[in-house]
Amino acid sequence: MSNYGDNDVSNRLRNEIFLPALQDASVRAREIDDNAANLLNASVMAFGDMLLQILGRDATVHLLRGFADHLASSPPPN
Repeated sequence: MSNYGDNDVSNRLRNEIFLPALQDASVRAREIDDNAANLLNASVMAFGDMLLQILGRDATVHLLRGFADHLASSPPPN
């Protein structure tokens, strides 16, 4: 997806909007539960919901299926 849009705008959105929000959410989530599995599960579910909101169902399914296929076909890390 990095080929789409303006990298300067993408970097600005990452730095000014998404990273601060995610950092704040991480701190707040740890106050509720510091269990890594719960935090990861909640993060993945929230990311999926965000993709659905931005892309819609079909595009989200296509994106995640392609990512999963890429991971499955790649050699395992050392």
